[in-house]
Amino acid sequence: MCGICGIFEFSNKVIDREKLIKMNNTLSHRGPDDSGLYINNNIGLAHRRLAIIDIKSGHQPMLDDEQKIAVVYNGEIYNFLELKEQLQKYNFKFKTNSDTEVLLNAYKYWNVDCLKYICGMFAFAIWDDNKKQLFLARDQVGIKPLLYYFGNNNFIFSSEFQALLQYPEISRKLNLSSLSDYISFQCVPSENTMFEDIKRLEPGHCLIVKENKIKIERYWFPDYSQKLNLSENEAINETFNYFKHIVKQHLISDVPLGLFLSGGIDSTLVTAAVREVSSNKIKTFSIGFEYEPLSELKYSRSASKILETEHTEIILKPNVLNVLPKLVEHYGEPFADSSAIPTYYIAQETRKYVTVALAGDGGDELFAGYDVFGQMNLSYKINSLLTAFHFLFKTARNIYGKKDSKQKLPKLFRFLDIISGQKNDIYPLLRCSYYNELKVKLFNQDFKNKIDLLNSYKLYKKYYEETTATNLIEKILDTDLRFTLPYDLLTKVDIASMANSLEIRVPFLDKRFIEFALKLPSEYKIKNKTGKYILKKILKKYFDDKFIYRKKMGFSIPLAKWLREEMREYCRDILFSDAEINRKFFNEDYLKKIFDDHIQIKEDNSATLWLLMNFKLWLKTFKVDYNV
Repeated sequence: MCGICGIFEFSNKVIDREKLIKMNNTLSHRGPDDSGLYINNNIGLAHRRLAIIDIKSGHQPMLDDEQKIAVVYNGEIYNFLELKEQLQKYNFKFKTNSDTEVLLNAYKYWNVDCLKYICGMFAFAIWDDNKKQLFLARDQVGIKPLLYYFGNNNFIFSSEFQALLQYPEISRKLNLSSLSDYISFQCVPSENTMFEDIKRLEPGHCLIVKENKIKIERYWFPDYSQKLNLSENEAINETFNYFKHIVKQHLISDVPLGLFLSGGIDSTLVTAAVREVSSNKIKTFSIGFEYEPLSELKYSRSASKILETEHTEIILKPNVLNVLPKLVEHYGEPFADSSAIPTYYIAQETRKYVTVALAGDGGDELFAGYDVFGQMNLSYKINSLLTAFHFLFKTARNIYGKKDSKQKLPKLFRFLDIISGQKNDIYPLLRCSYYNELKVKLFNQDFKNKIDLLNSYKLYKKYYEETTATNLIEKILDTDLRFTLPYDLLTKVDIASMANSLEIRVPFLDKRFIEFALKLPSEYKIKNKTGKYILKKILKKYFDDKFIYRKKMGFSIPLAKWLREEMREYCRDILFSDAEINRKFFNEDYLKKIFDDHIQIKEDNSATLWLLMNFKLWLKTFKVDYNV
């Protein structure tokens, strides 16, 4: 795993070597083992390496024999041995055993179409001196990050924000629309970032820079149109057999490797697959809390015992006051998924033992692991009733729905209003309605006049509607796969792990397995209100029903408790110390209210307080220009 960055000057200005080195040094945590530069007049590429495969000869930037094509690459290509064999038939010679050289030669043979053949997690940049063009691409679902700046005079890219911000031309001006999105989603989705000048290349997209123009294209999109005709038993067997094939390729490594084992369905299935395809002793790692209700350790212990792993437990006693500023700095823009904290700590501890860890991310998005489908089916049924009795509903709402907002009836009618509209609007509205209302109360009038309060809903609805899926289950899964997964969950994992120089591999999200999973009928993903139906059936080979069918816990922390106790004064100081910022954006009375209500245990406002803490810390850490 690595960090990459580069500069392309349009005016044939020679690259400033010191600037490029400075950018590259900010990425040292992503690649502590090696660094390299390639400078050719007005193009400069830089690389920081975490050596995983072909440790001795995988140095980057890597050039072809003619010294005309150079690549910097962050990631792993899991089918690189197959591609290497294929390219050798086309008379390509290889000097290394690295997947980087396979990528280089794949580009030489297939050009940009190499993306059709590569299966892995990646973000890369290839300079083609013959064409005088820079080619960048990001993997299908966004496992690896890629940010860029496109100005009048140059194009600059990097794995992380810190590197880009070393370049003085890039302003630190706040993107107002992204702030609104951040409040809605705990992260900043889509191509926009919290910095107005910085964009992100979206998953499944590639970008070509030539002269002073850029061209962005989508090269991959989930396809739900084809379905496998399999019986339930056939589907169970084929799913597990194919998953084992994928997992086996994810085990290729020249450095020590382990697995995250939470005891949940996804990580347990990854561990079971590893046990089936590997004769090596399996090292597993799990994290728990002293706060027992949020701890899954008893399940990870049980899974480890049955699957016979060498297990390490980490009991989290987090110094949040210490780690939060570090996380803000690493993420580069506000990021309020609080599970970043345990992810950071388990990565830190796991790195003491191994350099690579497999994880179960992606299982929820492919196999319906979230508890939303029952709610949506109920909403659709109520929608039909409300349509049939529209006049009665309208009359009741007019009579009872305008009373004091603290009463329960108005909240009920607001909910019914949402699900009484067009069916295609129901899920996006339910997903965004709470935070739409929050922004109305939280932001002051001056700031509300500068933004579209519904922009986040419109963005989410766009993702929900642009799909090949035709049924409700697949539409929701597809939105999670293309929206929630890359911008929240995968960003969380990449940054938290790479901050500790640990590579995380996610076999569920191998392109080949994704495309297989999309072909499975929905009834094998959720059946009789049971999500991950087929994955649970696979695990029956190893575990009893009590283990398999327990309630999903997630990767939570006792945030509400922390903010009321050991973090209370820290939270108060961050939220209220800078009155100028508060006056700029927020309704100060409401800000005080949500803090006081939380401390006094009137309401659980921990998610909102965490959102605001991360935002304000980010403003200060990155010296953001918010006077817009």
